[in-house]
Amino acid sequence: MKIAIIGNYGAGNIGDEMILAGLLEILKNQHEAIVLSANPAETQKQHQVKAISQYPGGIRSLIKNLFKKSDKKAFKDSKAVIIGGGGLFAGPERRANIIWGIHALMALIYTKPLFMLGQSIGSPKSFLEKKLIQYLFKKAKYISVRDSDSKKELEKLGVKAVNLHPDFAFFQNPMLKATKKTKQTIVALRQKPLSKKEKQEIAKKLDKIAKTSPLNFLLFQPNTDKEITAQITSLMQNKNYKISPSLSIKQTLEEINKSKYLVGMRLHSLISALICHTPFTAIPYAKKVESLLKDIAKNTRPTNTEQAKKEILKALDRIH
Repeated sequence: MKIAIIGNYGAGNIGDEMILAGLLEILKNQHEAIVLSANPAETQKQHQVKAISQYPGGIRSLIKNLFKKSDKKAFKDSKAVIIGGGGLFAGPERRANIIWGIHALMALIYTKPLFMLGQSIGSPKSFLEKKLIQYLFKKAKYISVRDSDSKKELEKLGVKAVNLHPDFAFFQNPMLKATKKTKQTIVALRQKPLSKKEKQEIAKKLDKIAKTSPLNFLLFQPNTDKEITAQITSLMQNKNYKISPSLSIKQTLEEINKSKYLVGMRLHSLISALICHTPFTAIPYAKKVESLLKDIAKNTRPTNTEQAKKEILKALDRIH
């Protein structure tokens, strides 16, 4: 069965590519996937999967895109649509509600069964934001979220049958080799408004770590992360660090796997640390990070990938 997968793919964010890799691993040998991507050529190259262009968020671009017959046909030929994971709704960037809301609505317009999988739901603030999330998720045939807070947010909006599953990054098959931990500490920052004092505090803490452990800054989204990384490193006194170039998923996981520690703002740097059994300290920047930490502290973080895979495939099989 052909399934269209939609998410923040092809946008240069390695965390989102990990989500896609895990989702494709679930569907492998079971269903044919077609991915709506911001960069279809890159998605095809990286994941060896057919990819087409996403529907753009702007009205003019959206109308123009609707007349691209090849993409329209590929979308229409799919038997189901998966909005596939991440903090797509009610997150720090409110415009995302519009972008992913359009994609979900297009699925409903084409009368495709809609699956909302691997979601994080922030704290919806406006009436319209709440109504959009409420409407779309109530229309979904199957819903899974990756943290307990997101489940509660949807339930407060009257959305029922919300399943709690691990983030799709945990479903990857990276084939990591057992390796001895080095003295290296990974640092994964994320561009966000930080006060001068906050930047100085982060730099001071990293200086302390760098006295005994060389730092390796990984850029999970190079086009934005390089700026905050440059700002923080310019404030550091200790120069015992390096900034890695853009890495693949496997290379990123290998670096984290061999490191003794990780300091991360990026959610998927923390998830990668969990995958690699590397101790970490989080710098929370969004509710989805706080929710992960809360689930870890309460021992409620979902971990059963095999059961989750069975449930998702069973739900998909029901629409034949």
